[in-house]
Amino acid sequence: MSASLTRAFYLSSENEPIYALLDEPVAASASSTGVLLCPLFGNDDLCAYRARREWAKTLAAAGHPTLRIDLPATGDSPGCPHEQGLLEQWVDAVLTAARWLRCQPRCTRVSTIGIGLGGLLAYRALAEGAPIDDLVLWSVPARGRTLVRQLRVLSQMEASHETAADGDTPALPAGALASAGFVMSAETVAGLEALDLAQLELPAGAPERVLLLERDGLKVDERLRGALESTSAQVTIAPGRGYGMMVTPPQKSRSPVEVFDTVGEWLLTGAGESSIAAAERAPATAAMLDLTVAGVHIRETPLMISTDGEELLGVLSQPDQPVALCAVLLNAGALRHTGPNRMWVEIARRWAALGVPTVRIDLTGIGDSDGDAYALEDDEGFYTPRYVSQVRELLSAFTDRGLPARFVLAGLCSGAYWAFHAALEDERVRGALMINPRALIWDPSISGVRDARAARKALRLSSWGKILRGQITRERIGVVARGVGVALASLPGHLRTRAQGNSQSSDELGRALRRIATSEMDLLAVFTAEEPMFEELERDGDLQRMCALPNVRVESIPGPLTSHTLEPLALQHAVHALLDEALIRILREIKATEAVANGSERQMPIP
Repeated sequence: MSASLTRAFYLSSENEPIYALLDEPVAASASSTGVLLCPLFGNDDLCAYRARREWAKTLAAAGHPTLRIDLPATGDSPGCPHEQGLLEQWVDAVLTAARWLRCQPRCTRVSTIGIGLGGLLAYRALAEGAPIDDLVLWSVPARGRTLVRQLRVLSQMEASHETAADGDTPALPAGALASAGFVMSAETVAGLEALDLAQLELPAGAPERVLLLERDGLKVDERLRGALESTSAQVTIAPGRGYGMMVTPPQKSRSPVEVFDTVGEWLLTGAGESSIAAAERAPATAAMLDLTVAGVHIRETPLMISTDGEELLGVLSQPDQPVALCAVLLNAGALRHTGPNRMWVEIARRWAALGVPTVRIDLTGIGDSDGDAYALEDDEGFYTPRYVSQVRELLSAFTDRGLPARFVLAGLCSGAYWAFHAALEDERVRGALMINPRALIWDPSISGVRDARAARKALRLSSWGKILRGQITRERIGVVARGVGVALASLPGHLRTRAQGNSQSSDELGRALRRIATSEMDLLAVFTAEEPMFEELERDGDLQRMCALPNVRVESIPGPLTSHTLEPLALQHAVHALLDEALIRILREIKATEAVANGSERQMPIP
């Protein structure tokens, strides 16, 4: 694959600005066909994000300038899911992106790829005059209510998942839904349910061609196919294998290369001048986004950091009057820099409004950054020294760009591990905020031992009681049943390995805690219910040692809700509050230290 250049910017629309990424071909023989790649919704978009990046790179390597966008109230774009008229904003975002792409030099034709929600929006934008010559639709139903029904089924499955059914969770407004931690308002749901693509009238002669992709053998929507075949468009049906593997959790997600090839070949057959005139003036772009958060003006700027020949991409949220502290939000495993359920975006903007410049960034092989994502298929790939070193290199890069030289690091899962170890190795780190760390000291045998322990837990009478009461889903029962044999068969070997390494790990953690005790660093560890790391710390006595240190806090959010990546809204709210409290405490401690050093209380303002 030939190289491409990626540029991040903000695209102006009639509503909110849109965060956009353009992958530009570097070859002189660039195609005159630009491609707009529209996103999915919620968890599917989060899982498929890396695959969409690879798709954009593949298209750019074939000569097509390729534009990706985050819809309003999603990703790095501004807005929140409860805004009025959000569906109309989404359609306008697609329409604006298509217009901008059509106005680019040598771009005489626009092809748009829409997956799921993105396909619904692209079709409606086309009906409203978007300059789209060719349309690729994958897993797109004719009716929006079909998509809403799929989201509701997922939401109901989550509600019945193990112990989650036992508890009371904050009620959403009537008609709204929360799916895998992503909220869709009642108004947006109603708008989608009322959307029927087959009833929309398309402009004469647009699109010229349509490619409908099946979904892992499932036929395309016949109503949609019939509506398109009744127009003058040339309609092609093709297999769409690989969708399921693309929307699995990001660590295991795989790019549907067969679909890449199918679409690439189809695009080549449609080269030629567009019959749709370009707009007289292209929508404006900006390198910076202005936002108002809690009445405070902040600005956001995309960041590109080069390290070891790789480009790492992130976003900086910055106040007008920054305090002498910078926060860095690290990846939660293989999730992109927007964080689990877009929490990192919300935190970054809120902390910037408190005066703290905050960076959310992708490390190697994750999200929008260069690197081999497939090297992270196994957990051990995340727990290598290179990631801790990379975090420290980034801190230096941030200070070189004028950001404060004192840092708070925050992360979930492997991001928590990186924050912990970077704090131990780098005196610039003033605080480490860890959410559900999978490990504090990495041990390659940890997964096998935990699998065996989970199998024993599954065989307890209490678990069988939950099965009989219908509180554990049939899918969950199958997973446990399949895992029991494997886990028990491998248990002796794992226990021998664990016994050999347990003493060494405990000693290493002890040394780390002693170092923390003599430092100015603040450490916060937050655990949701049934996290194995918390149970192990408690069992081995390390939890008591941690809690005895004055600069260490351990918070356990009690059940019944269990979720490692914080899908339940109640868990999100609790974690937001704990992280805010920890940040404000660190700010106050820094202020007090500076006051003593300078003999004055007139230091940085603290909320």
